[in-house]
Amino acid sequence: MKTACIQYLQYFYEFLKEIGVSAKVKLDEQDSGSTILSVTPENKDEALENIGLALDIYLRLPSSQIEADMSSIQVQSLNAQIFHLKGQLALAAATIQQQQSTIQNLQIQQPFSPNILVLSQQGESKDQEPLLGGIIKVGEAELAEGALSINLAALLRWLKKKVGKNES
Repeated sequence: MKTACIQYLQYFYEFLKEIGVSAKVKLDEQDSGSTILSVTPENKDEALENIGLALDIYLRLPSSQIEADMSSIQVQSLNAQIFHLKGQLALAAATIQQQQSTIQNLQIQQPFSPNILVLSQQGESKDQEPLLGGIIKVGEAELAEGALSINLAALLRWLKKKVGKNES
């Protein structure tokens, strides 16, 4: 979105020329991520208030209905800039919506992500079962912060008993 807005602001120089204002227009991107638009009139008698009014009108054009002689190259050029901005903003909005939809779908498909699994942090669990020769010790786990607690050690012992393996 930022790029589309900067491109639109870059056209402001042309807009000023079309309405008869000679000025230097400069866009500076700051380290903070913001962009500063500087307009310096070449004619010192040109009031900055008039340039401010022109900028206000220019920034409102994308949300306005333009009724003008479309045979004029200048009007068609301005209209093209407005349509380009609207198209870029619509594309950016669609991209954001698609990303949000993808994130929601991933969250639905994987409801028990690693950050939902909260292992007990209250010291070492007394009920543990060795696994893989003691390399791993299985204890108790809590899912969804107290909503469900599973004693994995007891579950592993039960599985070993059912399968008939009593090895550590």
